[in-house]
Amino acid sequence: MIYGASDVIRKIVGFLMLPIYTQYLTPTDYGVVQMMMMTIIMVEVLFGMHMGQAVFRYCYMATSIEEKKSVVSTAFLMLLFTSSLSCIILATNSDAAAEMIMGTSQYGELMQVFSILLIAQAIDSYGLVYIRVQQRVVLYFVLSIIKLIVSFSLNIYFLIFLELSVEGVIYSACITTSLMAVFSVAYILYHVGISFSKKLLKELVMFSWPLWVSAIGGVYSEVIGKYFLRLFSGLGDVGLYALAAQFSTLILVLILRPFANIWDSLRYEVYKMPDPISVYQNIFMILFFVLIFSGLGLSLFSATVITLIADNSFWPAGGVVPILVLSSIIFTLAYFNNLGILLKKKTSIIAIGTYLFAITITIGFIILIPKFGLHGVAISLLLGSLVKLVWIERKSKALYDMKLPWPRALMVGGIGVGGYLISLLLPDTLLFSIVGKLLILMCFVSLVFLLPIFNKEEKNKIKFYLNEATGKIKGFFVKKDFRKSVD
Repeated sequence: MIYGASDVIRKIVGFLMLPIYTQYLTPTDYGVVQMMMMTIIMVEVLFGMHMGQAVFRYCYMATSIEEKKSVVSTAFLMLLFTSSLSCIILATNSDAAAEMIMGTSQYGELMQVFSILLIAQAIDSYGLVYIRVQQRVVLYFVLSIIKLIVSFSLNIYFLIFLELSVEGVIYSACITTSLMAVFSVAYILYHVGISFSKKLLKELVMFSWPLWVSAIGGVYSEVIGKYFLRLFSGLGDVGLYALAAQFSTLILVLILRPFANIWDSLRYEVYKMPDPISVYQNIFMILFFVLIFSGLGLSLFSATVITLIADNSFWPAGGVVPILVLSSIIFTLAYFNNLGILLKKKTSIIAIGTYLFAITITIGFIILIPKFGLHGVAISLLLGSLVKLVWIERKSKALYDMKLPWPRALMVGGIGVGGYLISLLLPDTLLFSIVGKLLILMCFVSLVFLLPIFNKEEKNKIKFYLNEATGKIKGFFVKKDFRKSVD
């Protein structure tokens, strides 16, 4: 739970800043910021060798403390080399990169500044990986809080007080991440020192390269949609798409990342249990319910929130959120279904799935974006996600069958989709719309529990989690009211 809360804190700052971004930046400004961030991610993935999964696996399998330290240090030194190389390449070719990605070289100098993130972000992320290996959840949480406060404060200072627009967002990101990176370097060196093993590096690379290739395909899918939007519609539509994505990716931030922090190691422990299949089935159904419930909520209320917080030039973004939400849900399901692939070390299957996804969306972008703009991007991503899920699910099932109850899960999904379609009939009046959408959410939960979809054990676990969450919320307000009465 702490890992999940920490990841939410680290990722939520962009969402919390939306009322400011959408008032102090134009859609074009916001599009520029997003394209620059995607450039950093693209270069980092192309020239970096991400070994997070390998570090988890080899540390988990290590038979001594020294062997574990060697794993962490070897991967860290490789990371420093590749991230420094990518930083130099981007900084020395910043004008060309800006021209290619954004259609103008006027942002070349800012791209040079932003290239610092290639080193800082890689080190910061790796430091968190090592802290997770140590299972130091409190430290993980504290660092997340610090990053949130620093990032939020700098964004406000640069955007509101100095009125720096795009430059303000860039400076804030570079300063915040660099400070966190300095801490990560000191922390890793203090705990593991410096050691290097060629043999171990080879094993780490062999395990990681299919995932690295897969990551290249994944970042391609992020960049190419925005690139086609920039070509056919301009940077303004890129900004609108980025705003819609802020809402849809809450599925990944609030559900997938916290779940993955636990599931990355827990799934192997479940595998060793006497009856792992029933555990996998229960977890799958609970996860599916949470995904559909959250996705329905985001689809119902995102457009309303955008109209309340943003300038009217950003309002068209609300129309594509539901499609992007569904794509994020399918992406999460593909992640859950890759167990057999990981158990048998057939990670190249994941890479193939990512490239099938990339091919599908590229065809969709070429055909649909010129005709449908923002909706063309969203529909293409949805189709690509479906292709990837089918590929991963079938291949993984052949290696290890979790016997997941897909018919029951699809019933939950069908009820959710039906609820959203009904919401389209609601009046535009704000009060009636909000009340109607809340009723739709309540009806969704009631139908799911009344129909014979979940077994008794699954229902009890869902009720338990709901009661826990409700209890914490009530406790917060009770304490707050009590303090007020005392004061």
